[in-house]
Amino acid sequence: MTSRLLVGALTNIQYVSYPVADGSESGHPVYEVVYEGNRYDRKTANTLCRTSVREAVTESDRLSLQAGDTYRIERYTLHEAVVAADVVTCTLVCMHEPAYGVVKLMGVDGYPEELSFVRTEHDGAIFLNYL
Repeated sequence: MTSRLLVGALTNIQYVSYPVADGSESGHPVYEVVYEGNRYDRKTANTLCRTSVREAVTESDRLSLQAGDTYRIERYTLHEAVVAADVVTCTLVCMHEPAYGVVKLMGVDGYPEELSFVRTEHDGAIFLNYL
């Protein structure tokens, strides 16, 4: 995946994850994404389902980016895009090829076992001035 920052700034942090001992409360809950249809269709519902697995993470790379910068994330890389609460940020993401398989992500304790959402569609014309 390649992403270009159109507006704002972010810090992209990459991690390496490793499992924690069964029954341990350290680390983070691992969620799997279930797609209600074609995962590449923007109207497809996404449901995050908490698994029984917990993993801890170690930061492996950190990159600060500004509007106009481009960065690439290799498939299966665990990463986090951190955006300041007071900065409007918009990225244009290009997925290079479809990938079929289980998508996993790290969660935070205290959330339900399932979380569902549908991505919001926006008129692409609002971004033309930033290209």
